Amino acid sequence: DPRTTVRAYFYDQSTNAATVTLQRRNADVPGSAYVTFPGYPKAITGGVNTFYDNYDTGLDVDTAYDYRAYASNVKGPSDYSGVLHAFTVPVKPINLTATPFSDTKIRLSWTDNANHTRYFRLFRKGPGETAFRDIGYTYGAGGGNFTGTGAPGKGNVIAVTDTGLTASSAYSYYVVAYNDAGASDPSDAATGTTFPTNPPGAPTDLRAAGAVNPSQINLNWLDNSTTEYGFFVERMAEGETVFSVLPGVNAGDPTVGPQPGTGRVYYSDKKVSDDTAYTYRVKATNPAGDSSYSNTITAVTAPTTPTGLTATAVPGTNDKIKLAWTSSSKHEDGFYVYRKGPGETAFKNITFVAAAAGPGSAATYTGVALTASSAYSYYVTAYNSAGESAASSTATATTGAIVPTTVTISSPADNAKFNTGVSIPVTVTATPAVGTTITSYTLLTNNVSVTQATGSFTLTGLAAGAYTLKAKALDSAGNTATFPGIVISVVNQPPSITNAALTPATLPAGGGTITVTATITDPNGSALSNVSATILLNGVALTSISLSNGGSGSLYTGTYAVLTNSSGAARVYTATVQAQNALGLATTVSAAGSCTQANGNPVPALSTLSPTSALVGATGLTLTVTGAGFIAGSTVSFGALTGLVPVAGSVSATQLQVAIPDNALLAAGTVSVSVTNLAPGGGTSNALSFTLSVPKPAAPVLQSAKAGDSSVTL
Repeated sequence: DPRTTVRAYFYDQSTNAATVTLQRRNADVPGSAYVTFPGYPKAITGGVNTFYDNYDTGLDVDTAYDYRAYASNVKGPSDYSGVLHAFTVPVKPINLTATPFSDTKIRLSWTDNANHTRYFRLFRKGPGETAFRDIGYTYGAGGGNFTGTGAPGKGNVIAVTDTGLTASSAYSYYVVAYNDAGASDPSDAATGTTFPTNPPGAPTDLRAAGAVNPSQINLNWLDNSTTEYGFFVERMAEGETVFSVLPGVNAGDPTVGPQPGTGRVYYSDKKVSDDTAYTYRVKATNPAGDSSYSNTITAVTAPTTPTGLTATAVPGTNDKIKLAWTSSSKHEDGFYVYRKGPGETAFKNITFVAAAAGPGSAATYTGVALTASSAYSYYVTAYNSAGESAASSTATATTGAIVPTTVTISSPADNAKFNTGVSIPVTVTATPAVGTTITSYTLLTNNVSVTQATGSFTLTGLAAGAYTLKAKALDSAGNTATFPGIVISVVNQPPSITNAALTPATLPAGGGTITVTATITDPNGSALSNVSATILLNGVALTSISLSNGGSGSLYTGTYAVLTNSSGAARVYTATVQAQNALGLATTVSAAGSCTQANGNPVPALSTLSPTSALVGATGLTLTVTGAGFIAGSTVSFGALTGLVPVAGSVSATQLQVAIPDNALLAAGTVSVSVTNLAPGGGTSNALSFTLSVPKPAAPVLQSAKAGDSSVTL
């Protein structure tokens, strides 16, 4: 095979050599040693310029080999000849792709998989051609008939562009690597189709077919183009205002790939929710652009499952069961009712019920002509054109038995208590056997009977005590049903006090009015007395007030005037309400609510003054007042002067200071001092005395004199 054969030949140039030797090594393995070629050394028999021709066969593809020769005699070997560097043919390129680049260009890309490629030749088969043909060579970026990117070298990617092609046409390619030894095997072929010149024609007749199952919508449309690269399917769910593209295999891909020729295209949207309407449209696409949209269609998915199914035997019957459930769907056409009766092993569809008014609305169905004393199980499904919902929960009911006429006293309750002097209504209820009616009712009170056509009785004038009430009912078939009886008591009860309340919830420190109201009645109908309320201050009884109903009615009212609070703390008022009837029975309840009165300013109290006196005509006097109940707004009275404001920063709860004007210190005598706190609360303290005294006269001064002075001044 010349592809894996190297011819190595040489001439012996020695005149005295006895033998010649040819050696070879793998040049692709760094540091590899030369080995003697098979058949060497050879004895020299032909003299100078003997020709030695060698074919090295069965070598590895895409491998470099080095060859050298030397001669030998008894003196040893000669120098080596020059090195012959030779290759076998390259291995074939890999990863060839043909990518459309425009309507006239296809971009070719491949990977050099050989160690010893010099260049590549490209072969192409176009429309109408039956065989590949050589279209040129390339060194990649190094030029040739095609100049592209990359360069020969193992692992390098080379790319070139084939131009001048026909739009919407398929072209197939393969690539061959070359070196001095020859050509590699062809690469695997790759095919690319040039882009069309114009966008594809629009699809038409978009339809929504019947669902394969309730959780997908099947679409199909008419493909009118042979140049589309695929179709974008767009969807808009109810409540949305914008269409969105249903995804393809990769982001940005058409939803449906290109189709061979024209005809109907089918697609199933499997990412849908139950009970939802979806609107669809489709457009075709190719690199030249998108078509216009198809028509739009709207389809709904199957409805959601009904909820809350109940099954109840119809009272008074032995052959009817009523079903009730709640719709959960916006798009149901109605409901299927499934039933499994006595002896049946599977449910069967028994009827269709029209749709309800939407989610949350109730639907009902009553089954008739059933067997008495028998259990029936049911489930329901919602239905529309897309199919049925999942089954609801199962509900089971048992029809009524064939029972005789029954009677009972439905009111009052057993052991009920009533007050003396009131009328007691008694209701006797009877259920006739199927096919009969009740003709009369009888009530026995301690075995005293009254018979009438209805079951409504009234007992009056019963004295205090216990009474046994029994009942009978006669049906139209002549059968009498009896009820064994209940016991009631007639008693005297104390007054009833309800809705007792105290208002308002708050009062200012300056006081106001508290109102107590209550609804008071006597169950026995007797007169009320001692209707009053006890007012409590901070939990301690303060006073009692009378409550009046104004001469009629059951609403009683009373008021209490609250005075100014100057206690230094908030006050809480509560109340209890009490009443007594003519039988001597009394009731007391706590009124709801409480009233909190705000705290007012305290009344100050004085204990000492400092100083307690001063001389008439003194100036700059600051008076310190000690006591209790002083506040920031306290003022001082000094004799006829009132409203003196304390020195800033001098006021505490027990002490303050005030500057006395000089003009208040001009007359001897006793001055009254007090402190006043303003409302709310507040008031004027006790008074302390301050004394103003006349100062003593100055002592006379005697000046010196001498004899002969005419006068002396003292």
